Formats: sequence, structure tokens, C-alpha cells
Amino acid sequence: MLAAKTEFERSLATQTASFTQCRLFSDFKPNPGGQQQFFDLVKIDTPTDVEMRWIYLRGGIGSGKSHGGASWFCSRALLYPTARGLITANSFPQLETSTLVALAECCEAYNIPLWPKGEDADETARLIARRRACKIGNASILVLSANRFGGDTKKAKQAGRGLQIRYVWADEWAYADKTAFETINGRLGRGNGDMKGIGVITSSPNKNQPYNWCYDFFDDPDRDAEKKRLHRSFCCDTSENKHLDSDYVNSLEASYTDELAQIELRGGYATLSTGKTYKYFNRKHHVLDGQDAIDFGYDPREDIHISLDFNWNPATAIAAHIKGKEVFCVREFKLEHSDTFELSEAICQWLAGHQGRIHVHGDASGNNKSANSKQTNWQIFWSAMKAHGLKERSRKCYKASNPSILDSVLGINNLFKMGRLFLCMPQCINLGKDLESVQWQDDGGTQIDKKDPDVTHLSDCLRYLVWDEFPYERSRSSKPQSRIAGLG
Repeated sequence: MLAAKTEFERSLATQTASFTQCRLFSDFKPNPGGQQQFFDLVKIDTPTDVEMRWIYLRGGIGSGKSHGGASWFCSRALLYPTARGLITANSFPQLETSTLVALAECCEAYNIPLWPKGEDADETARLIARRRACKIGNASILVLSANRFGGDTKKAKQAGRGLQIRYVWADEWAYADKTAFETINGRLGRGNGDMKGIGVITSSPNKNQPYNWCYDFFDDPDRDAEKKRLHRSFCCDTSENKHLDSDYVNSLEASYTDELAQIELRGGYATLSTGKTYKYFNRKHHVLDGQDAIDFGYDPREDIHISLDFNWNPATAIAAHIKGKEVFCVREFKLEHSDTFELSEAICQWLAGHQGRIHVHGDASGNNKSANSKQTNWQIFWSAMKAHGLKERSRKCYKASNPSILDSVLGINNLFKMGRLFLCMPQCINLGKDLESVQWQDDGGTQIDKKDPDVTHLSDCLRYLVWDEFPYERSRSSKPQSRIAGLG
């Protein structure tokens, strides 16, 4: 420890002249567009307190978002030397090979004292990554990956609870777990110094799940007023970087599909069809809003179809009207940290006063008892329906076993392709995000990727409902050609 301190003091002494001649505040010139708008709000050379708690500088490849993030972070370290900061990335390899390299290059370009310091930016990044800490001027900086605060284990999710930080630069965190963001948010604005807590995320949208928690917090036009007040988003287009060769940008544009270019070059939101489970869902064609959502929305006089997927977090269900051969999803239920008792009660309260028949669909495994209850999930649901006087007008539609995943997915895609399945907004916001986010786990398209607990459950509800009412079996379209032609 003493040797490290002595090394730092010698390093800082040799950089005293460069510290007094730091060129960040005089030489930094943001790119036009999103980066300029960001620095208009958060002045590079001024201790500015803004209303926002988090700012999302999203952008494409080479758009300058990481350089902007590093420059902003260094300015906070120089302006608030007693406050502790945090540099983090979605993974440790990202930290070592990209984020910290951008930091080292920024410090080199503007004569900003950085320790430890290697022979070049790559070596500096490796030295800092190994120490999990660095010094920018006199400011102490922690360096940790998002996996430190999120991850799949309870230990990982609790690891960051003792943190006290005033500012954070989170690079490529659109790919980080939501629980990591929640943990950091709870630690932000604490510890030494009088700096107001603020975090900056620099990232392209998550191409695997574009409409994830980042979209919910920063760019969803229907998010609540408090989220709008505390979270701000700026978009950096790759073409806005004045230091890039136009041939480079054009070559990227030519190599990407329109969807991928929207994400990777323009920092926008799009859903990739590659690997997507419900690839025929299109908001433009299948989402009803305004007067259409009113005309085709919930009507208590009509038959209603309820479909449940039994989970603890979240507990989910959807409701739909079926008119002829068309399905109109009119309501979703998504209860965080809940259970079948609360979900059943919420559905029954919503159905109070319903006049039509009630058709019930859902997960067949709900007939299995768990160690936490002497009743099955379906017994819990039907007990609630009976208590509310709804059971007599209800019809059980679910089968003894669940359908094939592939066949039931094909059933939904078939309805979307034929223009017979619609979502009424804003009552089905999360179902829409689900349909845009769910991916296949394998290349063969037989298993759905269930890694993210926040998605797949509402679309599973839809799978059960569609399978019961409009079953689609591959065997119908996979007969030998001779039999189809009437020659067999």
C-alpha cells in the first residue's frame, strides 16, 4: 500500500505541469447534434447541477458517445476532486478493452493527470482494470463492471450495496441488467463532497432487446412524469462525428440491414427480425390506438378471453375479445413481486360488472401443486372466481398439457401475418414490448430464450390463448407434395 502511494505521488509530481495546463476546458469541442446538445446541458467547464439524475447519451458505432462520456467524467473529477466517482461498463472485457481505453485516450489528448499510467492507452486500461480503481487528478475513482451489481446470483446483486458515489459513467449499459441499474441508482449521490448525484450512460440501444429498461426510463413517450423529469436522452448519429471518414460511414451503411443501421449507426430503436420469435409483429400494422383502440377495446357486454401464465415475478395475464376470426388484446396484467392470489384478485376486480361469458386459458402446469401452497394455481384462480360470482359464467379452455412451443409461436405469427391479431394501446404496452423483445434460444427455433425474467411471460399468455382458439400445426402444411396435389 505504501509503495503504491509513493508511486502515485511521484507520478502526480511529474504531471503537475500538465495538470495546470489541462486542455480539456479549453480545447474540447463536441460534435454537432446529440453530443453538442448534451454538453449544452452539462457544461464541460462548469460545476453544473441539473434536474436530471441520469442522462442517456445513446448513439451508433463511432458516434463519439464514449469520448463524450470520458470527457464529461474527467471534467467532473477535476471540478469535484473530493467526490468519489465510478466508471463501469456492461462487462469486464468491455471495461478493459474499450471503456478504459477511451478514458486513457481522453486524458492523453487533454493533458489530464491519470494514474496508474502505462506506455500507451491499452496498457493504461489494463493497469486500471487490474486495480479496479484509478486517480484522475486528485479524485478517487472506482472501476467496476455491471456484473458486479447485477448478475444471476443473490450475492452478485447485493455486492454493490455498500457503495457511496457522487457521479458515474456507465458505458454500454443498455446491455446491462436492470437490477444493476437499480443498485447503482440507490447508491448515487452519497459519500464525500457536495456534488449532486448524476449518472451518464453512453450506449447504443440493445439490439437483442431494444425496448428494454433503458427505453422504459429514457425514451418511452408514455413513461410517467417523474421518469421524464429525472431521465433525459440525447441521440448521437454516427454521421455526426466530424472526425470520421465519410467512406467509413458509407461502408457501414452498406453492410447493415435497415433495422441494424437504425440501431448501430443512428442510435435509434428498431426490432431485428433475425432470431426474433414473433417476427411478424409490426407496431404499424398490429397496434391500435386513439379512436381505434376505443372502438375495438374492452366491452363488458361481449365475451372475454382471459389467459394466465403463473409466475411470482412478474405474475401475468392478458384479456382479449375474439370477433369472428380476429383477436383484439384489450388488457394486460403484470404484477411485480406478486403471486397467483393477487393476480386472481386483480382479474376478478377488473371483471366486476362483466356481462358476457368468460373463457379461461393459460398454463396447463398450473394444475401442479408447489411446496409453497396446498392448492394448485388453477385452484387458487377458480376459488377467486367463485368468491366473486364469476365462475358460473366461465368456461375452461386450457388443456391437460401445454402446446408445442414452436407450434404455438407459429400460431401467433400466422395471425399477425394474416392481419388478424391486434393490441389495443395503451392497455397492452408491455405485451407489445414482449413481442418485440423475445428471442429464440437456439438457431433451430425450438426453445424461447428465458434469461430475462421481465419478458416472455405476457407473450406466453398470448400463446396459450391463440393455441386454444386458433391452433396451428405444422403437420397441416408439411404433407408430401403428392398428397397436397391430390396425387397420393
